[in-house]
This record gives sequence, structure tokens and C-alpha cells, in this order.
Amino acid sequence: MKKLIPTLLIISVLGLGAASVSARQGGEGGPHCDRISKKLELTTEQETQFRGIMKAKHESMKSYHEEQRAKTLSQLSTVLTEEQLAKYEEMSERRFRHKEKK
Repeated sequence: MKKLIPTLLIISVLGLGAASVSARQGGEGGPHCDRISKKLELTTEQETQFRGIMKAKHESMKSYHEEQRAKTLSQLSTVLTEEQLAKYEEMSERRFRHKEKK
């Protein structure tokens, strides 16, 4: 039970982080896809297909990263105390927010 609460907290933080990343990118592909689309001179049909592929890739990578993070936290919870795990999560969240600003 002691490890269940930090684990649930971690999972909720992951969800918030993923929502933040998704919102920051501005929908389907965002400015990055716009630049690539213009540089490649894609037709409307190509752009639609391109954005669909890129969105699917993004979702896949996001799921993979969330799974890996949860797995790591689960493993760490067997080694670290609750306080250490909470501190690790705080440090990890700070690093994530710092990366977002760049």
C-alpha cells in the first residue's frame, strides 16, 4: 500500500506531462510539420497523409516513453524509499519542465 500511492501519483504526473506536450505542439503536427510540408512542397493529399503518419508516430513514441518511465519508476520503487522516490520524481519533473522551455 505504501508504494501504491507514489505510483498512482507518478502515473497522474505522466498524464499531465503528456497533455502539456500535446497542447504545446498545436494540434496535428504543429509548426514543425508546416515547415517540412513547405520545404517538401507537398500536395494537399500528401500533406494530409504526412500529418497522419507523423501524428501516429508521435502517439506511438509518447506511449513508449510513458511505458518506459512507468517501468523505471516501478523498478526504482523497489530500491528507493518513499522520500527518495518523491525527490527523484521532483528532480525528474524539474528536468522535464526545463526541457519544455527550450
